[in-house]
Amino acid sequence: MLEETEKRFKTLFDKFHDILFIANDQYQITYINSAIKKILGYDEAFCYSKSLLTFFHKEDQALAFKAVLNADSDIQNFQAALITINGGVAHCSISASIQKDGQNKNYYQGTIRDETNFKHIEKNYLHSEQQNESANFPLILAHEFRNPLNNIKLAVESLLPVINNKENVFLLEVIQRSCEKINELIRELLITSTPMQIKYEEVSFHKLLSGITCKLENNLLKRRIKLITSFEIVEININADAAKVEIAISNIIENAIEAVADVEGIIELKTVYHNKQLTFFIKDNGTSINKGKKGKPVVYYPPSFKNADRLEAAVNILKRYGAITSFYSNNDEGITSSIQFKV
Repeated sequence: MLEETEKRFKTLFDKFHDILFIANDQYQITYINSAIKKILGYDEAFCYSKSLLTFFHKEDQALAFKAVLNADSDIQNFQAALITINGGVAHCSISASIQKDGQNKNYYQGTIRDETNFKHIEKNYLHSEQQNESANFPLILAHEFRNPLNNIKLAVESLLPVINNKENVFLLEVIQRSCEKINELIRELLITSTPMQIKYEEVSFHKLLSGITCKLENNLLKRRIKLITSFEIVEININADAAKVEIAISNIIENAIEAVADVEGIIELKTVYHNKQLTFFIKDNGTSINKGKKGKPVVYYPPSFKNADRLEAAVNILKRYGAITSFYSNNDEGITSSIQFKV
């Protein structure tokens, strides 16, 4: 009976589009499914006994992944570049947790999702929007729904007869992560499917910021980044599409969060109202900066996760509603972003 159950789960895992892995306390891989072949090109047999950390493209990413996982016992959607068999790079999202075996020894289990195609699709969309050819983007993005939906379907079907088995916690985690991914994709699909429509409505800016900071709170707490806020006491309204402005500002703040170090990172958010003009400042103490071309925003990000296109898209969204976005640094002491609205 046990052998049949193990065989059934192995067959299930081999059907997943995400890489599923188990590693011992030294990060040596003891199990990996066949998705490794499709995503990175390696055979399963080649990966056994290899250290998971050797697949990271950059050593600092591997060390950061190890440090966060050991400190928190759990890590979600860690962005990393992994080396493919032909020497290329696959942009992936890693979620993992520390578990205990029958001898009370630690081991690691998790999933690796390939997000390379999604990033290419996102980049292509930004280009097509500039050319007023974004009508087909929802169909392209919808294709990305298939992998998480298949994961949910397979996991639920397997859990139904053995739902009381504690060892199925791992499958539940797969379901949770897939649901989160689908929600994220659907939200972006609904908002970006009509890029040419500009909707104006009166929006409470501080209420908007409150919603954004609440959504970012878990990431800040997990990485132990300090958030300092200083908002005007008076209520300030802007005329804009709340959903689109929220995405744009969230992307700029997330960009700042990614630029700072864990534990030592500081993000400052401040609003200033003067002469019928609202200015929102986002300041970080990161050090990584890339200077854009003339007329382009200064784009900054950690070397491990280049999101210049998404940041530029955020600037363009804000520009539609009359906002002026600027980025500047002072003697390598981090970056200050400012967004100015006329109210």
